[in-house]
Amino acid sequence: MSQHRQRYHRKRRIRKKWHIVEFTEYGFEVSGIDRVSDASLDNVIDFAESRRYGFGGGGDTNGFSFFVTSLDNRSLTDDDREEVRRWFNDRMFDVVIGPLVDVWSGS
Repeated sequence: MSQHRQRYHRKRRIRKKWHIVEFTEYGFEVSGIDRVSDASLDNVIDFAESRRYGFGGGGDTNGFSFFVTSLDNRSLTDDDREEVRRWFNDRMFDVVIGPLVDVWSGS
């Protein structure tokens, strides 16, 4: 059996533990060149919490970058990416939204 087939022919609990196949979770990166004030960061946190997004990253005077995931063990979708893009654009932030990537493997 090929290595590819072996990866997907595991027991359900193993697939869940390894976050593969139907348990794969996706997230995306958000980056911008704008300086984020403490007040703006509070707004970002409020927005993320209201949508049950988790994020990690940071910023300085040259811009910001963070990775967005779900706090509900679900995969984010292109709709989530668009919602984040719209939220930042509505607040006059010029952001780049990265593609969806596997949260656990980075691919």
